[in-house]
Amino acid sequence: MALLSSLLTINAQTPKIDSLESLLQKHIETDTVKVNLLNQLAYELYLTEIDKTLEYAQEARLLADKLNFFNGKAESLRLIGIYYYIKSDYPQALDKFQESLKINQEIKNKRNISSCLNNIGLIYWRQDKYLQALELFQKSLTISKALGDKKGISKLLNNIGLIQKTQGNPQALDSYKESLKINKEINNKRGVSMCLNNIGNLYLNQNKYAQALDYYQESLKINKELGYKRGISVCLINIGLILIEEGDYSKALDYCQKALKIYEDIDSKYGISSSYIDIGAIYFKINNYSKALDYTLKSFEIAKELELIDNQKKIHLQLAKIYATTKDFKKAYENYVLYKKLSDSLFNEKNIKKITGLEYQYEYEKAKQATELEQQKKDAINKAELKRQKMVRNSFIVGFILMLLLVFVVLHSFFQKRKVNRILLAQKNKIEEKNTELLSKNKEIQTQTEELKTTTKKLEELNATKDKFFSIIAHDLKSPFNSILGFSNLLLEDYDECDDIEIERYLKMIDTSAKQAYKLLDNLLNWARVQTKGFIFNPKEQSLDKILIEVTKLNENNAEMKNIKLSYSLSKDINIYADYDMIEIILRNLISNAIKFTPKNGEVKINAEQVNDNVIISVSDTGVGMEQEKLEKIFDISEKNSTAGTENETGTGLGLILCKEFIEKHNGKIWIESEIGKGSKFIFSIPNNFN
Repeated sequence: MALLSSLLTINAQTPKIDSLESLLQKHIETDTVKVNLLNQLAYELYLTEIDKTLEYAQEARLLADKLNFFNGKAESLRLIGIYYYIKSDYPQALDKFQESLKINQEIKNKRNISSCLNNIGLIYWRQDKYLQALELFQKSLTISKALGDKKGISKLLNNIGLIQKTQGNPQALDSYKESLKINKEINNKRGVSMCLNNIGNLYLNQNKYAQALDYYQESLKINKELGYKRGISVCLINIGLILIEEGDYSKALDYCQKALKIYEDIDSKYGISSSYIDIGAIYFKINNYSKALDYTLKSFEIAKELELIDNQKKIHLQLAKIYATTKDFKKAYENYVLYKKLSDSLFNEKNIKKITGLEYQYEYEKAKQATELEQQKKDAINKAELKRQKMVRNSFIVGFILMLLLVFVVLHSFFQKRKVNRILLAQKNKIEEKNTELLSKNKEIQTQTEELKTTTKKLEELNATKDKFFSIIAHDLKSPFNSILGFSNLLLEDYDECDDIEIERYLKMIDTSAKQAYKLLDNLLNWARVQTKGFIFNPKEQSLDKILIEVTKLNENNAEMKNIKLSYSLSKDINIYADYDMIEIILRNLISNAIKFTPKNGEVKINAEQVNDNVIISVSDTGVGMEQEKLEKIFDISEKNSTAGTENETGTGLGLILCKEFIEKHNGKIWIESEIGKGSKFIFSIPNNFN
């Protein structure tokens, strides 16, 4: 009894479940990670808290539907199917497993296809459809072997052993032992407990009770460690069966009632039905026929509801014994006939006599003879009347039967056609609905694919922008300040030792670095304002001549330092509709860039003309020119485009990118013409009717 009293102390919560629940609470995002966490929790809980399995799996399914996460949806459907399987609601379970299988086949998830085939096979096994079950187990095993899935292989070997045991195939023991070996290798405790229990069943059938008990107790110990209530109840029932065979009915009844309580707690109708059969058998053994009949009939109601053929066979056989013992031979006869029909074997009066028991044969024969004598008496009384009416009656019967047959054939044909038409119409409507649904889903997928491509491109651009920004801050902005600090420090430390020429040289270097830093900061701040939408676009009608005069003056000093001729020309007076600050920054950067890459005594020209509704402005130089490969990447922020000038002037390449963005703000375009050794020409156009 110490064993029994400790059976219901089950550790429902494991560290793995606690960890998953903690991760789920911390994960606030509504994404595929959350779906996977919900499904993992549902799977881990199905052995101990099956209702929570349904709760988490349903939540995962809803979220997977919302995210179009097909893997997650398929797994949640399979877990919901497991819930209904354990609850013995086989039609619902079959529906969910088949729905999950269909999705897994569409997304070609072989591991989950194998799991679904196995789950469906288990339902067929419960319904005694052994050939269908075996076919599915074999298909699933082939997939698991191809994937090298040891856990799947062990599970399927065990399930194939169940079919072999039912068929009386001695290879069942080999299948169980091979499965047990693999489960021990991969430390799959639940798989080990199932194999031990099934091997115990084989030894029980062979009347090797001691060996069977050893396997059941070892399986029971593991199920207690796992907190697997269903496994515990199965072991209790099996130990109870051994105790029945050994004649210890009181202890056997205690075990079976404990198992029944667990089955009732987890609402396993299959387990409840099986427990009722065994409890009824015990009461029959101890001559309590009323309770034996009560429990057996309760079992029959459940078995009939769930279509449990194997349980129904056992029930009818048990009812036949009970009714025979209580001398209700008619019901004993009826139940044995049903038992034999369900067993799919021939039955006859001899078998009926055998099952009702030799000790009751005399009573059976006596009741039968009395019935026959009564019938003979009636036959004698009616013999004369029957002879007279024989011809008339026979003629009437034949005519009536022929008429009934004709009516039956006509009605059967009519109803069959109507039924077929309804089925065909329903199938047609269903196919049309599915086609519409598939077309709709296909369009959704295409739209989502396009949106994903656009988002990916934007993210790549944003990453490039970020990288460029940090590159400038980390290197290009730091460099001129290093020069300023270095030369100013030299000037302070060696001031007394430096002559005027040397001081002037240091000051020029500091001045050059400061201007370089200022120019870089100005471009960087303008670029940052554009990226953060802080640069207000304010186009107005402007004099292009006035803008060119001011920009040329700003760059005269740089040009004079390299003895570069700087000039501009307009085809006529041009007023341009543009943002003054942006146009000034565009021209200042293009002219500065041209001076940078033009050697001493070179020339930089600015030209502007009105062509139809566009103003076309070009900045050309007699500088070093560029290769075609560099031209293709010059406006790409993700590329390092900075090159030292002819006098080793430095830059970041940000100015040209800023020019392009400002020109595109005006709905304009920029392009470059360049030749190595002859110079470059930067050309941009802006619509003059820009609104």
